[in-house]
Amino acid sequence: MLDEAVLAALYAQAEAGYPEEVCGWLTDDTVMPCENELHARTAYRFSARDTMRLDESLRSSSPARIVYHSHVDADGAFSAADARSAAPGGVPLWPVDWVIVEVRHGLARGARHYRWQEGQFVLATHVTRA
Repeated sequence: MLDEAVLAALYAQAEAGYPEEVCGWLTDDTVMPCENELHARTAYRFSARDTMRLDESLRSSSPARIVYHSHVDADGAFSAADARSAAPGGVPLWPVDWVIVEVRHGLARGARHYRWQEGQFVLATHVTRA
């Protein structure tokens, strides 16, 4: 899973963005927050600029390895809508894992890390915040 410093940064961003979903991606050493251009409680979408930056990172020496977003006042399960967005037509958009941060009443409660395996997103790790 993610180290404590990265989790703390994700939790802080998710809490600051509440009651909207937040999003971004991670490289090996950097959290890259993005704008949720939908500004919504139940959906997110990277801006075109952020999508281009993520695509560029995949061709760099420090590629994105995880895309993340938050779920507001809901659990961190990978929803059907998440799966359609992350793998339209059953093919992942990017060769990365996914993390969903659960935020309830403005407080981050934990994170779930998912991997693409055998044609679906599978829970790899679930961390509950102490």
